[in-house]
Amino acid sequence: MADNTVTQKVAAILAADAVGYTRLMAEDEPATIQALDAARAVFAEHIEANQGRVVDTAGDSVLAVFATTAGAVHAGVAIQASLAEANQPVPEDRRMHFRIGIHLGDIFEKTDGTIYGDGVNVAARLESIAQPGAIIVSNVVQAALRDRLDVDFADAGSHQVKNVKHPVKAFSVVLGGSDGDRMTKSSRRPKLVIALAAGLAILVGLAVWGLTIRVEAPQMVQADGTPTDDPVLAVPMGPVIAVLPFHNLSGNPDQDYFSDGLTEDLITGLSRFRDLFVIGRNTSFQYKGRVEDVRTIAAEIGARYVTVGSVRRSGETVRVSAQLIDATDGTQLWNDSFDRDLTATDLFALQDEITAEIVGAIAGSYGVISRAGLEDKPPGTEKLEAYDCVLRAYAYEQILTPEVHAETRDCLERAVDLDPSYADAWSKLAFIYADEYAFAYNTRPDALDRALAAAQKGVELDPSSQMTHWHLARTHFWRNEVNEAIVEADRALAINPNNAFVLAAAGVYMAPTSPESLKRGVALTDKAMRIDPNPPGWYHVANILDRYANRDYEAARVESLKMNLPGFFWTHVWRLAIYGQLERPEEADETMTKLLALYPSFAENSRVELEKFNMHPTLAEHVVEGWKKAGLFDEPPPPTRPVIAVLPFDNMSGDPEQDYFADGITEDLITELSRFEGLLVIARNSTFRFKGEVVDIAEVAEALGADYVLEGGVRKFGNKVRITAQLIDAETGTHLWAERYDRELIDVFEVQDDVTRQIISAMQSEIGELTPTRGSGQLTESHQAYDLFLRARIEKERRTEAAALRARDLLQQAIELDPAFAAAYAELSDTQHLANYYGWDIPDATLDAAMLNAEKAVALDGSLPLAHAQLGRRQYEAEQFSESASSLNTAIALDTNYAMGYMALAALYTYTGNYALASVRP
Repeated sequence: MADNTVTQKVAAILAADAVGYTRLMAEDEPATIQALDAARAVFAEHIEANQGRVVDTAGDSVLAVFATTAGAVHAGVAIQASLAEANQPVPEDRRMHFRIGIHLGDIFEKTDGTIYGDGVNVAARLESIAQPGAIIVSNVVQAALRDRLDVDFADAGSHQVKNVKHPVKAFSVVLGGSDGDRMTKSSRRPKLVIALAAGLAILVGLAVWGLTIRVEAPQMVQADGTPTDDPVLAVPMGPVIAVLPFHNLSGNPDQDYFSDGLTEDLITGLSRFRDLFVIGRNTSFQYKGRVEDVRTIAAEIGARYVTVGSVRRSGETVRVSAQLIDATDGTQLWNDSFDRDLTATDLFALQDEITAEIVGAIAGSYGVISRAGLEDKPPGTEKLEAYDCVLRAYAYEQILTPEVHAETRDCLERAVDLDPSYADAWSKLAFIYADEYAFAYNTRPDALDRALAAAQKGVELDPSSQMTHWHLARTHFWRNEVNEAIVEADRALAINPNNAFVLAAAGVYMAPTSPESLKRGVALTDKAMRIDPNPPGWYHVANILDRYANRDYEAARVESLKMNLPGFFWTHVWRLAIYGQLERPEEADETMTKLLALYPSFAENSRVELEKFNMHPTLAEHVVEGWKKAGLFDEPPPPTRPVIAVLPFDNMSGDPEQDYFADGITEDLITELSRFEGLLVIARNSTFRFKGEVVDIAEVAEALGADYVLEGGVRKFGNKVRITAQLIDAETGTHLWAERYDRELIDVFEVQDDVTRQIISAMQSEIGELTPTRGSGQLTESHQAYDLFLRARIEKERRTEAAALRARDLLQQAIELDPAFAAAYAELSDTQHLANYYGWDIPDATLDAAMLNAEKAVALDGSLPLAHAQLGRRQYEAEQFSESASSLNTAIALDTNYAMGYMALAALYTYTGNYALASVRP
């Protein structure tokens, strides 16, 4: 029987492993084995000479124990010196470097010599955070040997290491010799200053991560290949890594923002390493939810390394799994799982740990990569709820809708109340406040003053953070303080010149302000698009303005077509000027239609918008010239029909969750009124921008070009509803009619019909007889199904994966309650289309399924314009163009004021090249 006696004792433990061993073996296996055997002989020689014993040499690692702490450190120093000398004649890419960790602590030793215990764990973890060719020791070792050995120690910070409960304080051993001083950032700086002062041509001893001598740095180049001395414009030259969106395994789609936020933080953290080329978030996130071989993805985006992972958030814990893959052969270079209590502090430590592991795994093969970036991370917060709000702000930046803006603003205001010292929350709040002014989202008084105060607070709390400086720069921009904006933007870029988002945003904001800034703005956005090759459309603004300013209008047009943001009015602003200069009236008319649908009063406010954008006077006049040629300022023909605007009815229930019901009533009234051929009804996209605002009716009517305005409120309580409505003559401000309705919810359609009849009756005395183009119909007899339908319609408009999944579930419940509910099938078809278009992980999110539901809607109610419109849109997506035109024309025939039908038909005619028909609109 084997002797299983175990002895506990204190010993010095040395743990080491080779850096880049997998790569070296893949490139030349015999030579690598020979080099490893030679290195092991060096280890054995110096370990035995210093009263040590080799315990294990599994794989490329070495584990040894020593009778004395001094012996372990002497052996480590001698080993690194011998290996460095042996590496001198070896080509740089074939050198084998080792990391060494040393700790003094308890071990358990069996009679066969095997050792284990916390002491071994700590030594191994210290080795993992050491630089190649370097030695990291614990604070216990440093305290035991301080001032006793002829070696210096440099503070390497505290580290939370795996399987060890408390953080470990670490120190690096400062090594000397011809192979250089391999040391931490804090101890390296004074030696570099001395070396520079002495005028040495070669920084002997830089040797960061295994590079022994760098005789000459590679020439920095811009995105277009032009040489540059400006590190802000220089494209990173190091290895290319992509961080794919971490999978949300929580079973709750609402937690997507959490896994997305952690991914985004990891991308930002890695981009701080100036010698890493980190693919931007927009390109990485196009693969969200897609199951593909990482080697295929890497080939598509030009990445050498790919990081993938998952996040499972449950109760008070979170589990994050991550792995780093070498895409050349699919080899896993590193993988690990991390369990943390759900506190912000632990999450920040987790991100740092993953970042360190990834950088360490890559840097072994690329000696130029410095770990200095690990020391430059900004402080966070201990409040998870506050961090949660910052993650939600990331999600808002990708959506930019008024609804999400309001939710995010409320959340961030809570965040800074919870933790007034949280710099990131203050800077995100500045961003949100500035958008109140920039896009007129949920406006309150003094938006820019609040934005400035929040941005300045962020910088005060964390002056080393790129994002605090960037949000201060952006705030100055919207305040028309251009010089201050440029100064802060330059500070942000100096902190991290490889963050694609900040590069592009700085470039876009700088571009219009002066000819010099336009040139730099183009260079910044070109670099951003080199880092993030699948960027959002707004990245192209600087290039659009550059081509336009240089009168290369065709090139400007090509760039403008890359700005794929049809719901953003600036997209059409630039194109309208371009088409005016190109003298292409059909495209100009089409573009003007889209612009005025989004911003009806743009012509009157056009110069104000240019001033808001800080556009240089010469460029501004050039843009105005293009608008004039396009006919923007031509006197529009007077409307032949009276125009009515239905403002969003107020939710007076005291419950924000009931917003969907008030919005649904408003939309249905717009639909009902549009049945009357002699009446022009302003579309919901134009009127809903006034939701939640206290408005002046005369100003709203003028902005929308309306003769009449309908406003009101909805109070839903239990199974009862109270609706108040009033019709106002915009010219005189007089009330033509007002009424209040109390009904059981089962009669909600009767209320809508009654309100519509009263409005028409009141208007007829002013404008004469109005006849409906089609009959009014009840969508469903089930008020519960209708309630679900209204909720789903609002969820669908949020345009997020989680909201689309909720919309799909609500619509299916509505259909179960009323299998003949045609409108629910039509909305389900559109929801499935959106999910398919965006690649969201939603059941039955296919074009075929969406087509079947649209066909079902038409079969159930052939008089419903919505059903024919959705069928026409699905047929368009399936490239059944003649069938699509037929369905859309049927929708318009059923309702001659049906805005969706006209918009879809215009898109169809535009796509098929029939521009003359595309520009015709009622």
